[in-house]
Amino acid sequence: MQAYKSFKIKPHPRKQDKIALTHVKEISIEPISLNQTTPHCTMMHIAPAILFSTGGYIGNMFHDFTDVLIPLFITSFPFHGQVHFLVGEMQPWWINKYRPLLQQLTRYKIINLTKVKRGLCYSKAIVGLKFHKEMSIDPKKTNNKYSMVDFAQIIRKSFDLERENATKLAIHNSTKTRLLVISRKKTRSFTNVKEIVKMATTLGYDIF
Repeated sequence: MQAYKSFKIKPHPRKQDKIALTHVKEISIEPISLNQTTPHCTMMHIAPAILFSTGGYIGNMFHDFTDVLIPLFITSFPFHGQVHFLVGEMQPWWINKYRPLLQQLTRYKIINLTKVKRGLCYSKAIVGLKFHKEMSIDPKKTNNKYSMVDFAQIIRKSFDLERENATKLAIHNSTKTRLLVISRKKTRSFTNVKEIVKMATTLGYDIF
């Protein structure tokens, strides 16, 4: 029989980011042997659970997708909705904002871990989310080779976005396509704005 050890974990993808993790509560995982008394289960679920945190940098769209939504898609998509979400540091406004997407990934009510006052038991639980790289999915690391294309389809379905492709301009259209370049001053800033503008101009864009 395999021996399991107790451990503690903060269920957030940014394991090396101390600032992000200060907003994530640590969870203790304790093994229970067959002869030990288990906590009383007030409800037993056959479907598995995924436990994760929406702490860290939520509220910033980049981090919403990179830290939570894409990893949650990677982790939960194989269950086809038959999975429970247990959320730490849950903010109702954040859940409501992305509820259309979350409802595509789970058929059950999303549970706020800080408000759980009864014993919930699951056949299986996944603690934390799978993370490949920022704003991306590596098909080689998924069971069914799903990718960002599949994630994009879920997004379109969630928010009723019927158009799959950008608008195609007429070949002889004299109006230039506008390209907005937003250059940040601090983090994740462009270091070659002039080169970007020059290339975009040669490609026919009206830069502003």
